[in-house]
Amino acid sequence: MDPLDFWLGNQEVVEHVAQFLNDRDVGVLCRVSHRWREALNIDHIWYKLCKTAGCHTEFGKFGGGRHEAETGGLQALCEWGYHYRLCRGVRRRWREGGEDVRVMEVPDRGKSGVVSCFDCEDDLLAVGTSTGCLICWDLSSNTSRAVECVLASKVDKLYVRHSKVVVMKGGLIHVYQ
Repeated sequence: MDPLDFWLGNQEVVEHVAQFLNDRDVGVLCRVSHRWREALNIDHIWYKLCKTAGCHTEFGKFGGGRHEAETGGLQALCEWGYHYRLCRGVRRRWREGGEDVRVMEVPDRGKSGVVSCFDCEDDLLAVGTSTGCLICWDLSSNTSRAVECVLASKVDKLYVRHSKVVVMKGGLIHVYQ
């Protein structure tokens, strides 16, 4: 009999049991069956694993809800599960030398603050700073530009979609092309 039969539908029990498991154990259980994957597909569980692995703030938050269901009929991972998988992939490729490392020039206007958030899509990398500056890099040509935001406050969140940058700060939304 599958122990999951006793726990299925009781998220508190699953979360309690998961707190005693490391990332490898949770990963193995997620591969046991569709039911186990669904039972452990809880953001709270994966956030704790991200925090333990040190990747809850190291890379910002990947994904932003953009991931799709996987092939083979598997349910899409929750946001923190997806984030965890991407962070581990970045670290693995970095160790193996598979990442493309570039030195990008930061415009003078962008040097006054620290990075508060970032997002990347295709060849566009956008970074928001604590001083309200938006820095965009065209990765194909290694060029950058800094855009001063109207308000001199921290960039709370930004998204890159279809070569446009959507910036949220102080309750306002700015769109840059």
